[in-house]
Amino acid sequence: MMRLVTNIVEEFRKNLEWATRIDIASAWATRTESLSALVQEVERRGISVRAIVGISGRATDPDALRLLQEAGELRIADDPPLFHPKFYHFQGQAKAVAWIGSANFTAAGGFGQRGEQHAPQNTETLFETRDVAAAAEWFEAEWKEHEEVCREQLEKYRQERKKRPPEPSIKRIVHAPNIGPDARSVFLDEAKDWGGYVRALEECDTWWKHQRRCKFSVLGETDSWVHTIARLRPLAESRDWSKLEAQECKKLLGLIGGEGGWALLGNMRGAGTACSSFEKDSVLRRRIGEIVERVVNAKDHEFPEYAVKAVNAVEELDGYSIGIATRLLAIARPDRCVSLNGQSRRLLVARFPNVGRLSTTGGYGRLLQQVYRQPWYHASEPEDQCELEWWGMRAALLDCFVYERSGT
Repeated sequence: MMRLVTNIVEEFRKNLEWATRIDIASAWATRTESLSALVQEVERRGISVRAIVGISGRATDPDALRLLQEAGELRIADDPPLFHPKFYHFQGQAKAVAWIGSANFTAAGGFGQRGEQHAPQNTETLFETRDVAAAAEWFEAEWKEHEEVCREQLEKYRQERKKRPPEPSIKRIVHAPNIGPDARSVFLDEAKDWGGYVRALEECDTWWKHQRRCKFSVLGETDSWVHTIARLRPLAESRDWSKLEAQECKKLLGLIGGEGGWALLGNMRGAGTACSSFEKDSVLRRRIGEIVERVVNAKDHEFPEYAVKAVNAVEELDGYSIGIATRLLAIARPDRCVSLNGQSRRLLVARFPNVGRLSTTGGYGRLLQQVYRQPWYHASEPEDQCELEWWGMRAALLDCFVYERSGT
């Protein structure tokens, strides 16, 4: 009798620890935590990887194909007909294990989030077969039926998919809308350059659009991180904050517009005293504006020093916290500053573990230093106008990868 694989991600990782060779055959593939773990093991131990992946309906993520090709050998099964196998063969020095079933190498197939059993609506399963030799023989025969692909072919597929995206019904087959927030860090794992960061933003945008009761996105023209930053930045750059109107004050603090409106980058509803004084005390507001203005005018080489000094200065005011200070700085200098709030702190620490306590200005300074060291961060300005806008807010946009909604 075959054994049911009860937790695909956990068992996949455990098999990676001893396997020296892995063969995969799947109708589709997407970027998942399991794929990232596979890539890491290839880099760490040099294990051998062969993969046959289908692209029917353009459901397969081109970045998943690229990662598999870079990790080992990749062959694509063109449609029609639909390439239907789901096969995973782990081979080591002393043993071999083979999985077969209905789970594709995708998020929806169960390869998405570590520690999570299949979601209730996910009926995909895998079984560990006893007849490993027959399974291996099948793969060898299938491998010979398909030709290896080159980078040019993958790029052609990427461009075709951009022109003709997969239908929503196909997307639902490969993506797992309910995958946990921690999985968004996977999107940043392969951001080795500016192009990689753009792809990560697009992946995160898709992730948010699939969340239940979520009315905002990352890159949308309204109700998005990009829209919030683009619209609020001119307010933050105002020379005299004492002249800001009540609605403008509320927008800067994320107090109106709901979760997906001006509250992205963190709403300050919990800081009642500070919010009240910010709206009513024009002298205090002008003082804060002058602190922020020094950061607006700071040169690149003056960061993170000027940002840290500004946070210290704002925190000295009665009722003002590092959350308010960094939100205002991220709006005013989204190219250089990151918003630090209760909804983002846990995943920021997970992404940048060496920053120490993010509740301190020292921790915030170390966080910015680590952000500046990222290869996607110090890339040159892109020529594409849309990407240029994102490049100008690339530090602040980190919030979309680490923001946790209440109850998640």
